[in-house]
Amino acid sequence: MKFECRQGCMPNQRDIIYDRKTSLQIQVFNQRDELFVPGKNEVHFYGDNFGDILAFETIGYRNESEALIRDAIKWYAAYLGCPGMIIYAANPLY
Repeated sequence: MKFECRQGCMPNQRDIIYDRKTSLQIQVFNQRDELFVPGKNEVHFYGDNFGDILAFETIGYRNESEALIRDAIKWYAAYLGCPGMIIYAANPLY
């Protein structure tokens, strides 16, 4: 498996999806628990995890392909037990 889930640093300790091959990192925000303000120079996607809208934001975006980012999110969805998660390009809460 080329992806893994790591836990971020304090204070929020959100999940981070990590690609071992490219070092792509994506942090996961549960918008039910915290306010998500998109970073200016990062790539963002959103997903519905059984009613909880998750925001996915790259960390230190380095022109990784959108396909790789989506593959990482699909892997994470399966990891959560939600393999059919719909991935959105725009935040469905707004």
